[in-house]
Amino acid sequence: MHATILDAPYQSYVLNRRVLHFMNSLAVDCIVDELGTGTLAFHSQTLHIDPEEWPHHDMCDLLLAIDAVRQEIPRIAINRPINYLHAIEEDQVDSSWTAAKNDDSRQTSIMRQALMDYPLRWCGYANSIEK
Repeated sequence: MHATILDAPYQSYVLNRRVLHFMNSLAVDCIVDELGTGTLAFHSQTLHIDPEEWPHHDMCDLLLAIDAVRQEIPRIAINRPINYLHAIEEDQVDSSWTAAKNDDSRQTSIMRQALMDYPLRWCGYANSIEK
């Protein structure tokens, strides 16, 4: 339900993104770059992940997206009415997102490397590569 499309110039994981917030409506299913792991469903025989192998445990959305990209699994935000899901809490001071907003250098580095490693598998990246 919660999803992100990464945007050029890809200089900041936090700033260069469009968010499809899970509480907002979405009229049609959309292919996206990243899904929010807190609002995600997938068939375990389709997407193979092992979070224990991830190098960081404070950027699960990004690392799951990279695993899906490697396996050529599309990430789809599904259509839904407004407030289909409700947040239990938002803007927690100890959240990974709050920390990333303060310093997204690790996330940005990993995002940029993944965009270069798999350039044709991200929503807009293939069209934005400078030649």
